[in-house]
Amino acid sequence: MEAVAAYEREQPDWVVMDIIMDKLDGLGAAGEIKARHPNARIVLVTQFSDPLFQEAAERLGAEGYVLKDDLTRLEQILWPHGREAMVG
Repeated sequence: MEAVAAYEREQPDWVVMDIIMDKLDGLGAAGEIKARHPNARIVLVTQFSDPLFQEAAERLGAEGYVLKDDLTRLEQILWPHGREAMVG
């Protein structure tokens, strides 16, 4: 529950977490965060291209499912208009 407690303490704009973690898997943590905070924006990152993981992420309402070998996709999710658009 460390990830859930960290979310509640920090209230970040985005959560980026691995699907496979110690004690509580990322899917479980994401599900718990979404259950408590439905507007939380979560992106799950993994090295596994597994349709079951992707479907589970979608069911949880995650904003993205990103493979670690395609982190440019993560950047596109977090900064859809480019990082430069954040400055100003």
